[in-house]
Amino acid sequence: MSDAELSYPCGEDMFRRARQTSSLEPDMEAARQAFLDKLADGQPTPRTEEEAAAAIHAGLQEVYRRLQKTMAVNYDTARELHHVRVGGRVAARYIRDALPLIETRLAEQGIDLVREPVASAMLDRMRDYFEESSSDQKPLDLFRRDLAQVVRQAKTPADVQSATLARQLFDDTVRHCIEDGTVTAGAPREGRNWLEAMTAARRARRRLYEAFEPHGEQDAAGRIIEELATRRSSPRQALKALMGAGPYGSHGPSPYLARRLAVAFEDSPSGWHCVRSLAWLRLTREGLSEEGITSAVHQNPALTEALFAEEELALMPLSGVFEK
Repeated sequence: MSDAELSYPCGEDMFRRARQTSSLEPDMEAARQAFLDKLADGQPTPRTEEEAAAAIHAGLQEVYRRLQKTMAVNYDTARELHHVRVGGRVAARYIRDALPLIETRLAEQGIDLVREPVASAMLDRMRDYFEESSSDQKPLDLFRRDLAQVVRQAKTPADVQSATLARQLFDDTVRHCIEDGTVTAGAPREGRNWLEAMTAARRARRRLYEAFEPHGEQDAAGRIIEELATRRSSPRQALKALMGAGPYGSHGPSPYLARRLAVAFEDSPSGWHCVRSLAWLRLTREGLSEEGITSAVHQNPALTEALFAEEELALMPLSGVFEK
């Protein structure tokens, strides 16, 4: 679908004329499109709900494939550099200097790091690991995986939080050593390449989890996005999955779905514009009557706030209905 097919310039007086109509007459339709053009910032603007849903579906699949490829390529690069090791006095000094800050942060929440069993055990393991000779150390990513398994053993919220910070301390220590050039096995350049690859792979993995994977059995929004990202669907099927058949906001997971789509399209302005276009087209499906829009927006504040900023709401043809 080309930009030319999606972009429709509208006259400046469209909003004024739209207020004088009560159905989707040509002027009304132009006013709907004019609002989207104001939000578009140069992005192609869909004319219909099915067009928007099809673009969202395609966009999700593109982002999903890109993240999968980024993760795989960078993990492969890191595996080729599995011989990189860090440790010694630089690592020990970094941990010693960083621990008081972590202890203070936890103490502000009433948590004593020393008394949390899993976190304390992790810190001991980390100290031992960095004191080992490079020939005795596990690969960095395998040891980090071991720490992740230990975090899962934490039982109380305090121990979970403490253990999570301890694992973050390991990542920070490794980063500090590599950026300092203190690589005990492999060249400093290889250390930097390993760090860049692992950082990119973990960032992609985190995005995949946050945007595309269901977070528990009750996560309907996560299941919808996962299915759209991994399966073929017609525009009509995609539209039903995203918006349901009813009016704006009637689809059960709508606010959660909007937030997850925002994460999925955080670096894809065109995809996020299509999400908001779809919502606006559904909101105004029956026209721009003040009563209809007021009712829909007031009944679905979470969805509206997830989709539009306050300054954008003021651009809507009936912006007065959004005043608090």
